[in-house]
Amino acid sequence: MKTISTILFLLVSTICLGQITIKAKVIDKDQKPVSFANVVLLDSKTKSIYRGEITNEEGLFVLTNVKAGTYKLRVTFLGYKDHIQTFELTESIMLEPILLIEDTEALDEIQITAKKPTVKRKIDRLVFNVENTSLSIGNAWDVLKKTPGVLVNNEQLTIRNSANILILINDKRVYLSASELKNLLEGTSAQEITSVEVITNPPAKYEAEGNAILNIRMKKNLVTGYKGTVGGNFTQARYAKQSVTTSHYFKNKKVNLYGSYTHTRGRYNRLEEELIDFNTAATFRSFLNRNSWSRTHNIRVNSEFYLNEKSNVTVGTQLYYRPNWKAKNSTDSRVLNPDNSLASTFITNSNANDFIRDLGVDVDYELKFTDTQKMQISMHYTTYDGNGDQQVETNYFDLLNVNTGNNRFATNRDQETTIYNAQLDYENTISEDTKFETGFKFATVSSLSDLKHFNFINGQNVLDPTKTNAFSYNETNVSAYISYQTAFEKWSFKGGLRGEYTDLTGESITINQTNKSNYFKVFPTIYVQYSPNDNHQFGVTYGKRISRPNYSSLNPFRFYFSDYSFFEGNPGLRPTISHNFELQYTLFKSYNIELYYGEKVDYITEVNYQNNQDNSLRFSTVNVPSKKGFGVNFSTNFTFNNRWSLYTEHSVYNDENSIVAQENNNQLITNNLWGYYGYYSMSYQFLKDKSLSAEMNFFMVTDGIQGSLQIEGSEDLSLGIVKKILDNKASISLRVSDVLRSQIVRITTNYLDQNNYFIDNRETQYIRIGFKYNFGNQSLKKKKTKARSSEKNRL
Repeated sequence: MKTISTILFLLVSTICLGQITIKAKVIDKDQKPVSFANVVLLDSKTKSIYRGEITNEEGLFVLTNVKAGTYKLRVTFLGYKDHIQTFELTESIMLEPILLIEDTEALDEIQITAKKPTVKRKIDRLVFNVENTSLSIGNAWDVLKKTPGVLVNNEQLTIRNSANILILINDKRVYLSASELKNLLEGTSAQEITSVEVITNPPAKYEAEGNAILNIRMKKNLVTGYKGTVGGNFTQARYAKQSVTTSHYFKNKKVNLYGSYTHTRGRYNRLEEELIDFNTAATFRSFLNRNSWSRTHNIRVNSEFYLNEKSNVTVGTQLYYRPNWKAKNSTDSRVLNPDNSLASTFITNSNANDFIRDLGVDVDYELKFTDTQKMQISMHYTTYDGNGDQQVETNYFDLLNVNTGNNRFATNRDQETTIYNAQLDYENTISEDTKFETGFKFATVSSLSDLKHFNFINGQNVLDPTKTNAFSYNETNVSAYISYQTAFEKWSFKGGLRGEYTDLTGESITINQTNKSNYFKVFPTIYVQYSPNDNHQFGVTYGKRISRPNYSSLNPFRFYFSDYSFFEGNPGLRPTISHNFELQYTLFKSYNIELYYGEKVDYITEVNYQNNQDNSLRFSTVNVPSKKGFGVNFSTNFTFNNRWSLYTEHSVYNDENSIVAQENNNQLITNNLWGYYGYYSMSYQFLKDKSLSAEMNFFMVTDGIQGSLQIEGSEDLSLGIVKKILDNKASISLRVSDVLRSQIVRITTNYLDQNNYFIDNRETQYIRIGFKYNFGNQSLKKKKTKARSSEKNRL
């Protein structure tokens, strides 16, 4: 095999006679060849990649068709320090053997080290690295809940007290509702995630949708050859849950293939206590016990094909499949008189079944016109199919516990959604500090949902046409953007402008009611940065954003949870317009301070309204006139030594919400409060070989507000430990979440004659044990020696 590789290398060299070529051999300190090392030739002026290659089994490489000029040659390989050299090229050359030096502090896949901080603050985003932490044994939802600056309120992700967040996976938007997104992320292994980017003021290149962006970076390995992982975890909360996952990766000069599969199963529990004070009529006090059983399958496949030196095609597919979700809920309610004496009781039991299939396909084509100019064409297609049914029965009892009546109803729902978009992006890197970007996008959303409500009469389910409806939603969005960034002396500037036209139609088919809307909005973004020296950095940013209503929220019909509570859609919802300002200061590249102000007009949020005449509770999504907030954030990384590191973030803020009391003659109600959020993440490595790593995460948040809701503050202390075994090829992990059991939250609505609350007690406290095993790429293993045992099986 070695002889064949050498012959092929000499053959390529002969063919390249008459052309300018660069040849060399890469070796280690023992004069042994380094196979499959990455070789990149960079233009010294633009810093862009001019040519790329990998070494063969003899450590040889050749770069052909190189123009005369000044270049930087960079050679990299896992376990070694990068080799960089600069030279002027006028004719073909054979370089001296390139010696790679061992990097004794290099990382492997399961090691935590102060050399790679858990959190990194960039000018426009916060990057939370999770690949080498104990969080990687959980699921993607767990990771987002532990991400600095991200809070979960009532099962919704929030950033700076706003739930209008755009979720991306590898810069691709995820078109799911809040509950659907949670289901998807709970079925996605955290082992697939390298980092999470929190972007509070997104650039013009991103869609204007959402107040902030969470971009989940999934693995895209760059090592040539084959590698794979297999692992799983067992979680014990109130009930047990299991997850298994495997991933496989192969790369050569022409193709890059990746596939992963995750299967989860388990029982989930949620306890609630609810109180509704219907003024002088009665008070309902209820205790809810919600249980669900779920099996999920999550498959991700990504294929990248290198057509030639200037173009490549990437095809990606993700399938989320939940075939047999089941739920069984029971509610024990007491009806109290105005003097708090017991008047009667009733018990509600419900059973539900659900099916979800969500398939997404992405196709990207990238073409490099020159070393500084490139174009990318991206297309996305999603087909979503979900259906389910529920049966609800309520039995009423008097003070003697005698059944005084009952009521039964059932619902069937079916939803089909199709999403398509196509985007063209052009990028021109004019110089090292100057870049021009522009692009165009076309997107459509088509959704059809059908809800049937049945009353149980004389032993049969009878369709109730007054509570039954089919709803069709269609949306078209056309957008274009332009962005320019440059720098001079100590100043950096980036500005962008995005324009979006939206046309939407919502039709209630059953009652023949149609709502149409169209609008054009412009969204500017500005970034200015001043760096007088290496120790100080100042920044100013501004961005305008939009949050459109979820299509399911526009359906005007009611979905009943019980005899007295229901959700009602709102076809008149308007988009939310946000204005975000930030002042940033960084000291010694480690201490970050931000002052921010945000204002949202027609803020979209879910509220509940109690009707004190008929003793009902209505949930609905509405526009509140405004939501304002300002505050100061502080974050920093401490590296005490090469084993011990700490990241901490603190925020003091003021929030103001204005809502319209629909049940009280549309009176304007304003809530205002000061709040605090604190986060700590500490990691430490034990043992001489650093094979044992421990991690602690803690956050606390004071009381907050969201629309009409007042949300009680909470805390979370979580501990994790990872041990490498089997000659570093495997790891076992242990994680304990919510050690103090301090995430039982009370959520209250209390203004005018609206007085209700519920106490939310979820399975936040759990113990999770995980296992992971790495395998593959035997040719890389052969390059390791006993002296490098800690890097021996890095793939």
